[in-house]
Amino acid sequence: MYPVTDPAAGQLIEGIENATDAEVRAAIEGVGHGYRSWRACAVAERAAIVARAPDLFEERADELAAVMTLAMGKRSQVARFVAPNLVLDNTILLKHASICPRSALAIEKILHEAGVPDDACVNLFASSRKVPMSLADPRIQGVSLTGSQQAGISVAAEAGRPRGGAGRDAVYRRTSRGGCVPGGDGFG
Repeated sequence: MYPVTDPAAGQLIEGIENATDAEVRAAIEGVGHGYRSWRACAVAERAAIVARAPDLFEERADELAAVMTLAMGKRSQVARFVAPNLVLDNTILLKHASICPRSALAIEKILHEAGVPDDACVNLFASSRKVPMSLADPRIQGVSLTGSQQAGISVAAEAGRPRGGAGRDAVYRRTSRGGCVPGGDGFG
């Protein structure tokens, strides 16, 4: 379950149930369909849609601050990979950290209001045990991770498995200079 807890009182406000196997498969199918239609949009159109999102984030700054408070002050790391990937015609299947489901929903809502199609950016409220199932699907072509060391190990183990086809599933490690190099042994 993805809990939303009042950090001051330590009480559970709500919980979002983990996705079932069928829901994971449906989410993957959805972003697969979304990819086909999203990539048909011209890059200038995708860029214009994505460029609307920062204004919406700014308009909702107070609302987002309240949402982040319920995520124990954890700010989302999503913007650093969502915007460029959407502009480049990729779709996003987003599995947030379990402590920030409301942040995930708020970000998804803003992106959809900006004009990103519903099936081009989809939240997946799945347990970490569902990650291998998601990564095993050939429609999942890349991974960006901000999370625990255990999450990194889990993703790296699955993403590094050979699946056929060229150029799929590269794993990178962060260098001391802030860049990335291919074939690293983990995430930094």
